[in-house]
Formats: sequence, structure tokens, C-alpha cells
Amino acid sequence: MCGTIKKIFTILGLLPDPADQCGEMTESQLEFNICVKPGGHFGYHFTADGQEFNVKKIYYDKLIRDRIPEIMEECGKKFVVRQCNAAEISSYLRKKLTEEVDEFMENPSIEELVDIQEVIFSLAESMGYSQSDLEFARMAKIIERGGFSDKWILEEVS
Repeated sequence: MCGTIKKIFTILGLLPDPADQCGEMTESQLEFNICVKPGGHFGYHFTADGQEFNVKKIYYDKLIRDRIPEIMEECGKKFVVRQCNAAEISSYLRKKLTEEVDEFMENPSIEELVDIQEVIFSLAESMGYSQSDLEFARMAKIIERGGFSDKWILEEVS
């Protein structure tokens, strides 16, 4: 039992020297629970020799703004990041757009609109379009189909 727990604790990074800290532990001295929730929340709780430990990690796998790693480092957070490759960026940007729209729906504010706009600009760039191209296409569509300033609501068509 202790060997298995030592391996788990080592994998989770809880024991710097598993042999020293788990040597005489018995099943009656150890309780271990793992909890995984949707959205990447992962936590574990264990009791060893009467001491309780709670550790919570959150796995995101999501695109973040460029300065977030720098900000987290300044705050002393432990984190793991990687740079997205060209084949993945479109998928991550689409997921990010959904996330930002959901946030706007919960909290309609200019800050959330700016987040949506930034993702749209990045999506356009990933597709080979500039912000100017996007604005030109937007204006062309307004000329062809109109905008939303008249506030029309379509209720029925026969």
C-alpha cells in the first residue's frame, strides 16, 4: 500500500523524498481522495499521520493573453504554459471566442466587448486578414445588408 501511495505522491509532486516521508505509513494512517470536476478543476485531499493536506490545481488548456505569464510570475504563481502552433491556433481562437461571448452574456461591459474584439482580430489574422480587411468587409456588408441601427426584429415570414 505505501509503495503505491509513494508513487502517487511523487507523481503529484507532494513528496520531495518519498522514501523519507512514507516509510512507516500504514493504511490506517492514510486517507487519500481525488476529485476531478468539469472545466479542468482537479484537487486532492489526503490525511497522513494525522495531518491534513488539500491541494487544488486547475488545468485550463486555453489560449491566454500575451502578458498573462508575466503577470502570473510577478504574483508568484506556479504555472505551466506552452506556445500554440500554427495548426492549433484556429481551434483555440474559436474556443476563446465562445468563452469571451459567454463572459459578455454574464457581464455585458465594454471590457468584455474589447476581449471579443481582440479575439476576432486574432482570428482574422490567423486567416490571413488584417484589421483593415475586416473593417472593409464590415462596411461592405453594411452597404449591402445594412447594420442594426434601425433595431428591426423579424417576428414572422409567410
